[in-house]
Amino acid sequence: MPVLRHEPLGDFRKVAIVEALGNRFADEADVLPAVQRKACETGADAIVVLTSRAQTSEDATGYYIDSVAIVYGKEVPPAAGTSYKMPKMPQGE
Repeated sequence: MPVLRHEPLGDFRKVAIVEALGNRFADEADVLPAVQRKACETGADAIVVLTSRAQTSEDATGYYIDSVAIVYGKEVPPAAGTSYKMPKMPQGE
């Protein structure tokens, strides 16, 4: 799955926010595969990394990646259960 550092120039839509936190000894190469797996589960074509850094805070210590899973193209798929409806067949008189 492609990993982008900036939003693509072509049409796309965001389908999910994907975050991951590795342990304090991890680096981007250790945490990125988890981000890619989660993005793949959403049906994404690529991910755009927004933040990738080692951090130490009260809440979390480790390597943190914040990204957005994207799908190329602007078409929004129909909601579940509405993509195709069977036409009513006329009943015999």
